[in-house]
Amino acid sequence: MLARPIQLPWLFRYLGRISGETFLSRIDSSAASRYPWVFASHFSISPHPRLLLGGTQAFMFSGEGQPPFTFRNFKEMFLTHAIRVAGSEFENGIASVEARWRPPIPVVPAVLYVEWGTDDNHSAWIKFPGVVAGLEVPAVPGLPTLSLGLERASFAPPCSTCNGCACNYYATWYRHYVFVDGWTLDREPIGHPLGGDGTEWLLYGRYDNAARRLRADGRVFARDRGRYNIYSPARAGRSVGGSAGAEYRLTTWLEAQASTTFEHGSSGWTASSLTAQLRWVP
Repeated sequence: MLARPIQLPWLFRYLGRISGETFLSRIDSSAASRYPWVFASHFSISPHPRLLLGGTQAFMFSGEGQPPFTFRNFKEMFLTHAIRVAGSEFENGIASVEARWRPPIPVVPAVLYVEWGTDDNHSAWIKFPGVVAGLEVPAVPGLPTLSLGLERASFAPPCSTCNGCACNYYATWYRHYVFVDGWTLDREPIGHPLGGDGTEWLLYGRYDNAARRLRADGRVFARDRGRYNIYSPARAGRSVGGSAGAEYRLTTWLEAQASTTFEHGSSGWTASSLTAQLRWVP
């Protein structure tokens, strides 16, 4: 990662400050596919002091029983799904672009943001996007340790009648016919908590006070999941819920953490969790 943004010379200076980060890792399995690799990268530019533009791309690829992780396969993965060089598709990719704008509003600092993403293929950018947009106040006037935000997320349903599909439903979010568990880790979603196909309205806040050694956050949401959501059919339809968490620094090296979530569906189902732990802070 670039710990500090950089600025390029010559005409590239108009791109503004450039930041970026990337990682390469390996997970235990995705269904029958053992030890697949995971690669992700994010970059951003700031051509104007109030504007930030960025992009994110991630792949789950290779693993036991799949074409090997070679430089050639890795390079082609970004261009052609590596089918031409590997003989078969061996990756599951997601990508998004984003924009963040700080409008010149007096008194109240605010950030407008939008992220537009796609799962696994290029034409899905237009036909089946996932869109997250919102307004955030990073420091509430009079209480700068508190931030608030309002956000809406929507995921388009897939197409079941498109020609040339490699699976039953074309461009289904967080699913794949090679990596059957999709974008999950230990059966928990890595992606957006909505889980694809549907909409969510979210109100969120965060309190961060270093002087009191306390961080806390809370969220309340209303969701409407479609039939192609990864939680369906058990959690299809409308639901409401929320989550809360807190971290308190007990000593310079020990921190207490607790979090809870709750969601209730209109069809009568509920889902909840509660965790607490002590964490060593090196």
